[in-house]
Amino acid sequence: MLNKAVRRIIDNINKDLRAIDNFEGNQRKREFYAMTSEAAYNILEGIAEINGLTENLVLKQKTKEDIVAEQMAEEISEYSEEKFVNSNLNVKELYYKIKNEILSLGHIIVEPKKLYVAFKRNTNVCDILLQKNKIIVFINLKKGMLKGLEDLCQDVSDKGH
Repeated sequence: MLNKAVRRIIDNINKDLRAIDNFEGNQRKREFYAMTSEAAYNILEGIAEINGLTENLVLKQKTKEDIVAEQMAEEISEYSEEKFVNSNLNVKELYYKIKNEILSLGHIIVEPKKLYVAFKRNTNVCDILLQKNKIIVFINLKKGMLKGLEDLCQDVSDKGH
């Protein structure tokens, strides 16, 4: 029950601080991945203070095994969402808005690839290509399914995507 409360707090602070991604074929949920461990600890420390439970909060130092595991994870996870999100604030904000809307569909997994970010259920629902000053969204539908949206969309099925 407390885990759900902490997740609600995280989501209210910033939904992008929690991630659901695919690692070695398994769904993985990560909390506070986009902030430093110190910042995450400070938030949890504040929650503990509010509830009078500071004596229950323990800051553990990383073991050698933890450090080796983190280094291995960084090497294995060669593609990450953070690499795609550039410094252009408008593109960054728009990307996170689009991402949140896609994730609100439910049961969507974010899977960064070499050149784009894939949003998957059983197959890719859509792919997002982030560029310096724009975002390109590839919606994966059967040909002819976007009737009436030709002025906003382009069929790229014959262009290798």
